[in-house]
Amino acid sequence: MKHLNRQGVALITVMIAFLTLFILIGMIVMMTLSNQRTSIQTNDYTKAYYIAESGLNIRIQSIKEEFQALAETRVGPDDLFIKLEQNVALMASTITFTETSDDDKANLSFEPIDNNELYPSHVFYKVTSIGTVNGTSQTISKELGFKYIAGGPGLVIGKAILTQRNISIGEQSSVVKGPIGSNLLDNSTINFNGKTQPDIPRVYVPKGKTSSIITVDKIGDRVTEVDNLYVFPTIVYPTIPTTTPKTIPAYTFTNNQATINVFEYSYLENMNVADGQTLIIDLGTRGTASSRKMLVVKNMNVSGNIRVIGTGRLLLIFDYSKGTMTLGPKFNVCGNVTGSCLTENPDYTKFLFYLKTPTVTQNDLASYKNLNFSNLQLFYGSILGEYVNIEVKSGNFKGHIVTAGKTINFSSNSVIQQVLFYAPFADIIIDSNAVLSGSLVGNNFIIRNPQTLVTYIEVGKETFPFTIDFPVTETSGENLPGTAEVIEGGIIAQ
Repeated sequence: MKHLNRQGVALITVMIAFLTLFILIGMIVMMTLSNQRTSIQTNDYTKAYYIAESGLNIRIQSIKEEFQALAETRVGPDDLFIKLEQNVALMASTITFTETSDDDKANLSFEPIDNNELYPSHVFYKVTSIGTVNGTSQTISKELGFKYIAGGPGLVIGKAILTQRNISIGEQSSVVKGPIGSNLLDNSTINFNGKTQPDIPRVYVPKGKTSSIITVDKIGDRVTEVDNLYVFPTIVYPTIPTTTPKTIPAYTFTNNQATINVFEYSYLENMNVADGQTLIIDLGTRGTASSRKMLVVKNMNVSGNIRVIGTGRLLLIFDYSKGTMTLGPKFNVCGNVTGSCLTENPDYTKFLFYLKTPTVTQNDLASYKNLNFSNLQLFYGSILGEYVNIEVKSGNFKGHIVTAGKTINFSSNSVIQQVLFYAPFADIIIDSNAVLSGSLVGNNFIIRNPQTLVTYIEVGKETFPFTIDFPVTETSGENLPGTAEVIEGGIIAQ
């Protein structure tokens, strides 16, 4: 029995030893596998970072190249950034790397962000890259700042008055200060109406057309014949994004005041503002002072006030073919929210009114749309019309007018500084004691009221809110190069 007990103890001891050894071997195997998995995961995590970085660098280089290509087309600054966002949106959202046997890819995004206070003249975007290797991901990003100033002529236009055809000044003591010019097409004339114009330094006419100046003795020897006709460039209308705009919900007035936010491309079904009410349009803080925030409005019924605040400019788009517009007798627009809008030198660029129309033939006069400003309306902004005739009777109208319409009839007593009326197909008729400084460009030009004063003052292209690519003329400056700059921040790991 004692011999059997010793054998049993030995057997149990051997079994315990084998069990212990088996457990130790199992633990070693598990630790090895765990370490291997950890090593693989760590390796994939490291790889994911470099995949994210590679994708980020590839996308940033593509964006820079796209930005430079757009800058070289000499597009307007605001349209450039709209097109940049559109073109980047068309780039592949995923880059797959096939150089390794791993499942490697980078998912990219491009979004606008608020400006960096250190670079107020730049427009900022964030590029984000999510690198993934075998299901393990790393996210990194960079901020890019873009600065673009369009090149081109130093001046928007080099004449106080420039026409395709007739010019009639001097009636009832009307005065022009600055150079004038005309292509004098179709046997048209420049008529000084028997009045001497001592403040016109030069009259530019095509070669052989001096005889088309009526009472040429009133201008003396200040006539210059030019070899080539003046080019009246096509109006470049804003680019409207093809993406779906953000819909602004219906708003309600509290104490006769309501606010809507237009931080991006937006759409409003109905803009209703009654007399005594104020609608505040807040543009937010993104972008620069020249950035355009677009708002498409289908129907407008506005008899009250519109105020535009925030960073940038509001481009309000109304399409005559899609909605209705009624501007009441006290329709009132300006770019500040407190106090009176009335100011001698307001900002004409804060509110940009773009009027789209169906295409019409030039001789179908009944098909042109008409925009009329009555004597009680206040408008501090700029108008860009397609086939739109514009009549201004309000003494509180101040701003630029660009239209492909047939008439601009200005019958108010406004004082407007550094204004551009560009209407290459229109008769510009001044029926008032207006004081206008800047440049008036049309098909025909007529002054019909006493004491009207038109003075040429340079309208800087960089401050003009619409894109018109004017050629260099005898009295405009050198062809200035544009500038395109990109600043790049450091990598931000998330």
